[in-house]
Amino acid sequence: MPQTCILIALLALQPGGQAPQPAKATGPHPMITEVLYDVPGRLAGDANKDGKRTSGGDEFIELANLSDSSINLKGYTVLDSNAWEAREESLGGTAASPGGGTASPASPTAPVTQPAPRAPADPAKTTSPGGGRDAAPREKQPYDAPGQHVRFTFPDLTLKPGEVVVVFNGMDSTVPGAVGTSEGAAGENSAFGAARVFSMKTMSQYAALGNDGDWVLLLAPDGTPVQGLWWGSPKVEARPGSATIWMEAPVGEGSVQLERGSGKFKLHRTLMGNPKGPLFSPGEFGAPAEAAKPLK
Repeated sequence: MPQTCILIALLALQPGGQAPQPAKATGPHPMITEVLYDVPGRLAGDANKDGKRTSGGDEFIELANLSDSSINLKGYTVLDSNAWEAREESLGGTAASPGGGTASPASPTAPVTQPAPRAPADPAKTTSPGGGRDAAPREKQPYDAPGQHVRFTFPDLTLKPGEVVVVFNGMDSTVPGAVGTSEGAAGENSAFGAARVFSMKTMSQYAALGNDGDWVLLLAPDGTPVQGLWWGSPKVEARPGSATIWMEAPVGEGSVQLERGSGKFKLHRTLMGNPKGPLFSPGEFGAPAEAAKPLK
């Protein structure tokens, strides 16, 4: 099944039965398949396998090539809502959409153009290394400030059908094995299912995903929003309405992962019908033979 058919199928799953936005980015594109925004406590949260739990550094975003064609990742960017806001301000627009449009509402009954207030802070993110964006407010950082945002732009790397990449936050942590940066890719990392692994090299404790409500976005090399994933309460935050697809993820401990059968994001530990299953699996989006199969 070509990538465009996958996107059409997933668009039908948008909350509230909204009519999908016109697709502006041509494919095929990689897709976000797993996100760890709520790092479990103690060593159970050591997603990057460096021997310690870091509330920011262990966060990750996983992408996979679910199409039938190879994709060069050069220029693709993943970022969160804070980085998007800084990007739009740097471009002279607003945080709502490219050039200052209107945000796509999370539901047809609750349109907004500005972010709603955040839920109470998560103690785990305000007291552990890596701090987290749910801590006390700080001065806004420029979009190009090194290591100050959850943002990563991929270097030149061809991703074959079924192959996976993982981007760790990197704050106060060291990922074992071969690890690339925005300057260049590294080889396969056997510690993460032979995926290509990268680090954002985040330097700020505030550069972390919000546990209670946030979103991440995948941008094509030309800056066009391709895929977004949002979660939590408040559910309505300013989001670029031009994204090809917006998907909702549940709130809970551990990562959320795209389930192939339903095309929806679910808590990782519930994927196999076991509420006490693994909390995350960076780089291991299906067995090699299964990873190459597109969503139905």
